[in-house]
Amino acid sequence: MNTFLSNLKIRIESVILALLKRGPVKTIELIMMALKDEREDRKKGLLAHDFIDPRKELPHHPSSIHANYYQPIRTDSFLKILAIIPDPNSFRFVDIGAGTGKALILAADFGFKEISGVEFVPKLCEIARQNIERFSSKYPDIKFEIIEEDFRNITYSDKPTVFLLNDPFDNEMMMEFVSIFKKFERNHSWLIYKNVNLRSMPALRSLDTSHFYKTYDFDGNLFEVWSPRSSR
Repeated sequence: MNTFLSNLKIRIESVILALLKRGPVKTIELIMMALKDEREDRKKGLLAHDFIDPRKELPHHPSSIHANYYQPIRTDSFLKILAIIPDPNSFRFVDIGAGTGKALILAADFGFKEISGVEFVPKLCEIARQNIERFSSKYPDIKFEIIEEDFRNITYSDKPTVFLLNDPFDNEMMMEFVSIFKKFERNHSWLIYKNVNLRSMPALRSLDTSHFYKTYDFDGNLFEVWSPRSSR
């Protein structure tokens, strides 16, 4: 299946799922928001709006069976959620399932200085590197990193970190991420989970004992946030 047909199929599936979970009015609002977001990104030269399915790109990769298809973070809602982070310069920003790197660019706009994207799909990593190269001159003092690897196979800095997950995988894989995130409990790290399709993620509930939990809904974009108790 070519890229156009693959994109179309995923978009149709996404709309059907939204209709079932959100109803027609909210779905239409989200579609209009997505079209506006896509127009603005294209004007900026940001490549972010191919809906790529890791299960089709890497059918034999052990993580593919757990992966959700890539879709871009929405600019306005994401900048609103970043605004709750105190002093971004004191944190490292890590996007797990970084896709095309759009969130990395927005994190740089917001003030993070050390920014990493972890992505195991080579096609998405290639686009992310193109985006970083295209925008890097705007951020001469920022260290960007694209890590082409399964998130379970890398070593993480022990610096306080803001982790972003834009609904990259299922609950089974989330359990493995949570076991990694718990190692950061003592260094005041944050977790931002963008729950794109309003999924149930029981694995995340174990964080409620160590972190403050709060949900934010910005124009239908649902974020679940775990912040360190010492930050309040």
